[in-house]
Amino acid sequence: MILPCTKDIESFVIPRQNQMAFEAYPDIPYFLIKQDANGEGGTIEGVEFYYQQAFDFLPQPFDGFGITASYAIINSDTDLTDLNGNPQPYLGLSKKSGNFIAYYEKGDHSVRMAYNFRDPYLQSIGSEDLGWYSDKYSQLAMTYRYQLNDQISFSLQGNNLTAENNKTYAQYQTAVLTNTERGRTFRASITACW
Repeated sequence: MILPCTKDIESFVIPRQNQMAFEAYPDIPYFLIKQDANGEGGTIEGVEFYYQQAFDFLPQPFDGFGITASYAIINSDTDLTDLNGNPQPYLGLSKKSGNFIAYYEKGDHSVRMAYNFRDPYLQSIGSEDLGWYSDKYSQLAMTYRYQLNDQISFSLQGNNLTAENNKTYAQYQTAVLTNTERGRTFRASITACW
């Protein structure tokens, strides 16, 4: 399935950081103040490709496999510019993003593996009109669930299996603001219902 889309945005709210001086603190040249600001509008154009398939036509036990996949390409144009007058994209939108999910569901067993990715995206406007971005990232997760009976199930879940870091930067990828190492997480759980 292909889903093209065009949106005209009249205005939008974007977080900003501004330098402000206060007479009450003469020894401090300025403070960084976080504020919301109104953008004057723009356009968003894009297309999303989506595919879902259950392989229930395969012989047993392979008839429990299936996949879901999506891929989006988005271009945005706003009134926001950086210090050099270069246009900034719409807040929170990556140029390319997507996910791929493979699963197996048969009887009491369920396995799901999901891979997600997205390009960098604008988070806010920092001081001196620099765009603050979240860097590109990808993530792999896996879940296994076993239904013991009508009341009890067990599950194992692993997130960020590729141990991706979350990075933010100011306008250029070499101007790193944060680098958060989240690591892999694993969880086991038991669910009981009566």
